[in-house]
Amino acid sequence: MIDKNYTKMFPKAQFSFSIDSTKSISFDYSKSVSRPNYSSLSMIATYINPYFIYGSNINLGPTFMDVISTAFQYYDKSLKLTLYQNKNPVYQDFVFDSQGNVLTFTEKNFQKESGYNIEFTLPFTYKIWTNTSSLIFATNKIEDQSAVFNSSRTYLYYYSNNTFKLPKDFTFVLSFWGATKQKEGVFERNAKLIFDLSLAKTFGKNWNCTLNYNDIFKNTIYTERFTINTISSRARYLVDANEVSLTLRYSFGKIKDSEFKEKSVNENENRIR
Repeated sequence: MIDKNYTKMFPKAQFSFSIDSTKSISFDYSKSVSRPNYSSLSMIATYINPYFIYGSNINLGPTFMDVISTAFQYYDKSLKLTLYQNKNPVYQDFVFDSQGNVLTFTEKNFQKESGYNIEFTLPFTYKIWTNTSSLIFATNKIEDQSAVFNSSRTYLYYYSNNTFKLPKDFTFVLSFWGATKQKEGVFERNAKLIFDLSLAKTFGKNWNCTLNYNDIFKNTIYTERFTINTISSRARYLVDANEVSLTLRYSFGKIKDSEFKEKSVNENENRIR
């Protein structure tokens, strides 16, 4: 018998203070829950090959997350510090059947995960160039008795969007994102850097044509390795994200405002799911 009944409170609090007309500071606390989806809880197993099966775990439980953050805003630039702790986080797991020589890939609840993020958002505009960049320094620690852990290492996630307003109503956009090498508890992941391009042209007041070229260097490659329950895994995933697309859009003008106005009461309304 599996008991899935529980009663929890999920409070959220936010405080904001204006230092002056250019600076402000805010503090947030929230408790959230993330439940496993139905496919993760099913009893269906997917056959990959005679030695490898992808399975589900009906024993998966919800993950409870406590997050505290503070942010400092100066004009449109910001600095944010986030501390979090997750109880029963869900991560990958392997179970090896020595008699059948079959490895089953599934998911399990680890005991605890904790960490912090430091995020810088630095937008600016110079002549025809508008840039929005985000830098996130992250460190986390995953704890579980069954796993062999790496020492945690701070890694950098970065994103940059660069928009250039060109003559004759052309707009050129270069964006890129990536992360440095990560060591997150049991997991070790490779560094990555992905570039996307787009060129847009406006015709009159209603027509817009955009040419997009995603992952131009075909760098969407993920490598990962970890050791759980005496099973060591090394994986390499090649993702074909390279794509060229052409979009033609026509605007019929301003649409009459709807009488219905949806108001979001809670900005973090998806934290209970």
